[in-house]
Amino acid sequence: MAERHQLIKDHTRLSKEKFIASGIPRQRVFVPMLFPSQNEWLRMASATGQVGAKHQRTSVAQSLKNSMETKIQVHLRLANLQPMEAAYFFFRFFECGRQRNKDNIQALALKFFFDAMQKQNIMANDGWKEIVGWDSHFEVINGTTGMEVRMYDPFQCHAEIINESIVLITTKLEQYKDFRKRTGR
Repeated sequence: MAERHQLIKDHTRLSKEKFIASGIPRQRVFVPMLFPSQNEWLRMASATGQVGAKHQRTSVAQSLKNSMETKIQVHLRLANLQPMEAAYFFFRFFECGRQRNKDNIQALALKFFFDAMQKQNIMANDGWKEIVGWDSHFEVINGTTGMEVRMYDPFQCHAEIINESIVLITTKLEQYKDFRKRTGR
């Protein structure tokens, strides 16, 4: 538990570092924000907003998307991420509680993140060629919300990606066992 808290405390330092493993770079960024769930965003999608500069109505959902992408872009710039041709991603989501469903959080967070990466010219596109895949993990830490993202070059970091996936799966299974013990299931 103390290790998790230290990670969050040091997120600014960590997001600016470039990690080198076996001479192969990987990149990391931490985005400290509460991402809306997909259910919240869908409720907003039907609402219309104000008339925009080109006399078109903009939806509240589109305004939220633009705002979230702009905030993510700030953190991408602070992390000084370098352009990547393709990447494999590891996402760690930090939530204050278990009230929101993981899939609803992840759906929008990934969409907004990948779109912000394109706008910052870190990736040319978010298609099949550029986004090789991803793993995600969720942790509950009171008072902390955000998303840590680690990006690996899939052509050079194959073993690292496999090892990181094994660690995440093991951690998830251990958390599930602990949850079952506490809930008596």
